[in-house]
Amino acid sequence: MKMTVKNIRFIMALLAVAAIYASCTKGPNIKNYTYPAPEPQGVTPAIGFPTSLVTINGSTFGDYKNVVKVFFNGIESDSILSCEDGKIVARVPVAAISGPAKVGLQVWTNIVDSIGTFTVKAPPTIKTADPLTGLPGDTVRIYGTGYGTDMAKVNVTFKGIAATIASLEDTVITTTVPVGTSSGDIAITVEGYPVKGPGFSILVSVPTPVYALDFENNLVDRISGVAATYNKGTAGDITYEPGQRGLAARFPGFTPTTWNNSGTVSIPPAIMPVFKQREFTVTCWVNWAAGRNIYPDPIFEFGEVRGTRITFLTRMGSGSNSWNGSASRMVGRYLLTNKVPVGGPTYTAVDDYVIASNAPVLPYDWRHVAFVFSYSKLTMKIYINGVEVGTKNITRADEDPFLMTINKASIGGYAFGSGTETNYAGLMDNFRIYNQALSADQIYTDFYKK
Repeated sequence: MKMTVKNIRFIMALLAVAAIYASCTKGPNIKNYTYPAPEPQGVTPAIGFPTSLVTINGSTFGDYKNVVKVFFNGIESDSILSCEDGKIVARVPVAAISGPAKVGLQVWTNIVDSIGTFTVKAPPTIKTADPLTGLPGDTVRIYGTGYGTDMAKVNVTFKGIAATIASLEDTVITTTVPVGTSSGDIAITVEGYPVKGPGFSILVSVPTPVYALDFENNLVDRISGVAATYNKGTAGDITYEPGQRGLAARFPGFTPTTWNNSGTVSIPPAIMPVFKQREFTVTCWVNWAAGRNIYPDPIFEFGEVRGTRITFLTRMGSGSNSWNGSASRMVGRYLLTNKVPVGGPTYTAVDDYVIASNAPVLPYDWRHVAFVFSYSKLTMKIYINGVEVGTKNITRADEDPFLMTINKASIGGYAFGSGTETNYAGLMDNFRIYNQALSADQIYTDFYKK
């Protein structure tokens, strides 16, 4: 039978359609892969703390750690550090429960329910240390649990500086404060397990102040021998009673209808030069009069005029009397107005202040307080009981205290008051001025030596 070209083309078209139809209706050619089951042979070591590393030996693990899971009594390991065909290294989970733990393994979908037992030891603890204050070379005992008796497995540091262990018991580590450390946390590691302990404060040498009132029944500066003046005015007399270091002065407090310096102590003009410093610290003990809650009760103020002065204030008012969010907390202020720094524009109104925002409301009992000003670091800081509770960067790098003329200084009140501002009410002891910015350790030492 003779076929025409037209018929041949038609038949070829039909065959093509049939081929396409067959390829569309045929199922996908999917290959199923079966991964060989892992063959673990054991776990080493057999005992350790949470976060310890364990090694699982065996074969057919593969080398892709992302598909490996290790379990300790059903709690999954925090991390798989490595996986080789014959070795897996895993970390014991932090949440592992103390005691014998069945170790399980999963590689891809293959699960081995138990490949051995790992005993999770109770983590070591630090309950306390004694003492918590001292000098390099002093002996300190750290009390807790789980230290063991092998010194090679235990390390002690004071703020990151390694210390020597003199003796070791399971519940007591006897060590010495290392040279070169500073105030900070005690920490230990036992078999690599880290434990953070309490803070330890280093006692250091404190320089001699340039001005010091001890309030031992008088207002005599024990550095110069010159006496300050009490401004009684319409306030009561200043009196003396037991304080933190010998006697303390009780300031009666004064709430005038118009501000005046009644009830304050004036520093004599001969002493004024010691107040002019680029770096300085003021420290004292205060015991604010119980129940008093008025604004603002200054500890001291010195300077040139109302707008150019330095002030350290005790517990500020609350509620509507709260100044700039101080809310019954301590405040330090540094003001420079209409001064011309070298090569700079005239100050119009610079008011830098620091609030003791990291401290609880100042209570009605004894507190060691410190105000630190550093021109070189451009910072102001407040400390209460040897602990920094507020810090503030000075706004401008040219805020030089030497631009200020010190012509008046007061303790227990403003030197340049106005309106109805109040004067300090309560006890004050050991008022000190230093011609340098004391370090945190120096301030703590001054507090600790009460």
